[in-house]
Amino acid sequence: MNCNFKMKATLSAFMLLAGMTSFAATKFTIPTAEGEYIDLSWADVQNANVEGSAGPDQCYGSTGAETVINFSFENTVAQPYTFVMSTGHKGTCVINVTLTDAEGTTVLSEKLDIPNTGGWGRSANHKVIIADALPVGDYNLELKPSDLKDSGYAGNWGKMAFYAGVVDNRDHIPGDIALGKGNYIGMRTENNDSNVGYVKDGTWGSYDIVCDESGVYDLS
Repeated sequence: MNCNFKMKATLSAFMLLAGMTSFAATKFTIPTAEGEYIDLSWADVQNANVEGSAGPDQCYGSTGAETVINFSFENTVAQPYTFVMSTGHKGTCVINVTLTDAEGTTVLSEKLDIPNTGGWGRSANHKVIIADALPVGDYNLELKPSDLKDSGYAGNWGKMAFYAGVVDNRDHIPGDIALGKGNYIGMRTENNDSNVGYVKDGTWGSYDIVCDESGVYDLS
């Protein structure tokens, strides 16, 4: 089985934006309540459609190279956060995630690799960790795709939230990697997550891990 191992690091760079971004139409507050999601209709949406009512089934569809999504929100509690979202795509792309404060200073900038899930259902989960306490105040979150491949679209995006704290259950190496924590397209875990089955051409699995020690590793 071919697996893509990804280590995601939080990028915290502080610099001034060259120009002001457009803020979202409806301001909201974070943290998002556990198990709930941001209403995607609150954003300033350019070159995409909001599909469905607020909740887990709501998504942005008809996305493409010119799509720009901007959320405006107020952080009410100074604490670390985890931004989550889910995607479904019949191609691949990158979603550029940029968080700026009220002065236009970039607080966080990260690129999410969006995989080909083989369909538009949002089966791939992504997260951006804000490890340091985010100060109370007003912020703008911009989502913008790039590097579109194998499709003129940038996928369907949904299930977005800013949850309190670092929501991180990644395995650490050296050590075991739990198969049940992987993201799978086509293949799936079996026998209480003890093995992966339905492996064939065009299927894949990926695992987010944290490397605690530098060195050469053997995967067995």
